Amino acid sequence: MKIIESIKSHYNLYKSNKILHTVITFITVLLFLPVLREFSPRVAIDHTVIYVAYLPISLFIALVGIYGASVLPALTLATYWSLHRELLLNATQTWAVTLSLMIPLAVAQFILHKRLGRYARIDITNSTGIFSRLWCYGFIYPILAQAAMYIVGALTLIPDDFQYYFSASEIRLLILNLQSLMMPAVVFSSGLYYLLRLLTSWNYTRKFCTKNILDASNRNALIVWMLVISVLICTYTSVSQYPVISSYAIPLVFLAFVYGVINFSAAIISLTWPLAIFILITGNPQFIKTVEKGQLLTSFSAFFIVFTIANAYLATMKRNLKQANVKITSAALREPLTMLPNMMLLNKDLQQLTHPAMLCYVKIFSADNLDKHLGFTFRVNAKVAVYYLLKKFLPKNCSVYSVPYGDLLVVLPEKEGRSVMQGLLKKLNQAKSSTRVSDVDVAFGLSWMSFNAQVDLSKSISELDYLATTKGQDHISALDKNLHFIEQHMTLDIALLQKLKHALLHNDLVLYAQKIEHTHCDTQYYEILCRIKLDGKIVTPDKFIPTITEFGLCGLLDFKVLEAFIDFYHQNVLTCQHIRFSLNITPETLADENTAQRIITMFENKNKKPDNIVFEVTEEQLFLNERNVINNINSLRHYGFEIAIDDFGTGYANYERLKNLDADIVKIDGMFIREIISNRVDQLIVKSIIDIARARGMSVVAEYVETQEHKVLLSQLGVDYLQGYHIAKPLPLEGIMKDESNSIVAYTG
Repeated sequence: MKIIESIKSHYNLYKSNKILHTVITFITVLLFLPVLREFSPRVAIDHTVIYVAYLPISLFIALVGIYGASVLPALTLATYWSLHRELLLNATQTWAVTLSLMIPLAVAQFILHKRLGRYARIDITNSTGIFSRLWCYGFIYPILAQAAMYIVGALTLIPDDFQYYFSASEIRLLILNLQSLMMPAVVFSSGLYYLLRLLTSWNYTRKFCTKNILDASNRNALIVWMLVISVLICTYTSVSQYPVISSYAIPLVFLAFVYGVINFSAAIISLTWPLAIFILITGNPQFIKTVEKGQLLTSFSAFFIVFTIANAYLATMKRNLKQANVKITSAALREPLTMLPNMMLLNKDLQQLTHPAMLCYVKIFSADNLDKHLGFTFRVNAKVAVYYLLKKFLPKNCSVYSVPYGDLLVVLPEKEGRSVMQGLLKKLNQAKSSTRVSDVDVAFGLSWMSFNAQVDLSKSISELDYLATTKGQDHISALDKNLHFIEQHMTLDIALLQKLKHALLHNDLVLYAQKIEHTHCDTQYYEILCRIKLDGKIVTPDKFIPTITEFGLCGLLDFKVLEAFIDFYHQNVLTCQHIRFSLNITPETLADENTAQRIITMFENKNKKPDNIVFEVTEEQLFLNERNVINNINSLRHYGFEIAIDDFGTGYANYERLKNLDADIVKIDGMFIREIISNRVDQLIVKSIIDIARARGMSVVAEYVETQEHKVLLSQLGVDYLQGYHIAKPLPLEGIMKDESNSIVAYTG
């Protein structure tokens, strides 16, 4: 029932508006048509007085532009009534004249509506569809109207000075007649459109003045520009007796309007340009005397029309450039992939803050696992999902931004910030099922600080990230209270970095090795691992790899390990030549296009053949720089090294990579091994990897073998090699080689 009532209400409103528009149109035509016809500028050509611009055409176009085609009947009746009173015509002749003006207008309006659809009735000077309007109103309408008038003139004699429109005694008059219809359509219709809207709607007048004059960013420039235009036009009209001086005012007026089109609104130009042209035509008697020669009048009319079209083109270009600038600026304030507000917008908004605020860092835990196990897209989707959860839970006066490291930052009013954060963590934990992707569950931690203009934003965000990471999930931590703790640990990180660089540069490395054992025979080989000496202690990779990775030292570490291994191999060649070794290459190293050649050169310098060396590369490396990675792998394999895909199963598109990549060994990641005894899905995944590896002629290694049950089941599934603490723990390479030298087991494949 409510829907029906609403439809009726809208229909009644539409109907009442339509009636009102019809009445306004009828009255407007009766009032303005005689005035515009009287004020239409005329010249005498061969003793015949003709119009330079028949201004009623502007009135017709303006009314249709404001109210649409629905007012055409009222427009037709009012025009008939007005012409019947003014011209010495009978009813038939008056209808003929009226319809010769109205039918072409209806045709032009129909074409425009088909061309622009719902945009046909927007602001007549709006650059959206401006050239369609110029074409329909400025060319189709005048041409059809002129053709209709000639048809009427051929059928009946039209008296009055208006009659020359209905006969074509020579081509010159035909052109003048057509231009006198095109001039008002192109030049004057936009000005009359705005004038009528200002006169018929107080609300529109108020908005027009506010938008285009009072709130204009360049209001002072607008005032100066209008004064310049006024001075030029006054100069042109006041010194008409000096044609040499007055003639120079016209090009200056045109230049001034070019400046106006570029710098001011289309509405201002649409009101002032027709007025200026009208004064230029009628305000200087010398101009009329000069152009009364038909050829000059044709040139001047064409010039005014072309310049108006050029102004429309400039206005369109200005609008398009403005829109492009808005889009570029908007894009710069958002992350390209997620389209979330970024740090640039955060900086901009913080500079405009007028009240005390708090920064709340939302740490998304398990995001790295999303990236590693399920792919980058899943991580991005999870981040976007969390963003919209925050927007849903936070008050409207809070803002959310995307920050580096894949997390989010919230700006809250300080007055209510703490209470909001307490409830926020609870709501996030309750709703985190919506950000759950496969078996990786997203968790959250919050850290916050008070913000003021003196705060170093980048440093503060790093500190908030560190604090949230250190305190862990489901914690809300204040940076102000933990600042000393963070500064101390950041100082320790810098100190650790310096020590690591010193250790790498001075070769303070200790090589370890972990045995990898065949499931059905005595064949085995060793994976080379690295420890670093720091302050007299042996440091394990979990302590230094994060710092090495963060500060871009992976390449240095890889080549130092390789250099140390080659030296050890050269010194113990009698033992090592019978044993197979595998070495790791980090993603950053393999993505360097020169890596393969550097490795080959290092082996050649020691006269070492690559027949018992395996290089382990992680599947995720293939996403860093695929071309360089594939080239490096192919070069190493072509030279004689074997390639193992390490941590297989931790990224996405694994099976496609396994199908296309030339490798010799597949190492199944421990995430599928740890619970394989009780998890049927893990068993099926491992079995599928083994089957595909078999089809590709690859050996299969299972990592993280911790128990005898693991060993038995994996052997049954078809794994070739086992690696883990149940098989052997990592031990110093030097000690292992001493044992091997006493009892060497040659690798048989």
